[in-house]
Amino acid sequence: MNTRTKIFVEGPSDRLALECLARRLGHDLAAAGVEIVDVGGVTNFRSFLTRYGPLGERCRVAGLCDSGELRVVLGALVAAGVALAPTPESLAGLGFFVCDGELEDELLSAVGVEALLGIIARNGDMRRFRTMQRQPVYRGAPLKTQVRYIMTQKKIHYAPALIEALDLRQVPIPLSAVLDFALHS
Repeated sequence: MNTRTKIFVEGPSDRLALECLARRLGHDLAAAGVEIVDVGGVTNFRSFLTRYGPLGERCRVAGLCDSGELRVVLGALVAAGVALAPTPESLAGLGFFVCDGELEDELLSAVGVEALLGIIARNGDMRRFRTMQRQPVYRGAPLKTQVRYIMTQKKIHYAPALIEALDLRQVPIPLSAVLDFALHS
């Protein structure tokens, strides 16, 4: 049985990170009938859920969002007929998972600041990083804040690099859970 499942994510860096993680874990998403869809911003969750969910093409749906966008996703699930009154606690049962902060925060916590500094250096961004560190707003800021800034400026590039550096025993729960839901539920 080849169930069509769509995993909705906010943007291209989220899609790339999940695709890279699935590959590293040995999953063939296409063969499993799973597609990760960049909806182009959280406000588009509603239209994608309406198009592909129970009121539309009746695909099995799942999703990943940042904690700051939770309210928007809850509203989209209701509007698209996926759930009558979802709560943050009921989201996992619906296949929707929430990152603590943003996806980049989850990855930075899992990989660590030192590993990200190595990635920044290998990608030729150390000069840019050192310039940023001298700016008044970042001078004296914690190193984690500084590396996060560089990472978020090029997150389409850094999200997959962080997944490649990730110890697979340290995969952030929202990422592993959304893939597990899509592939095995």
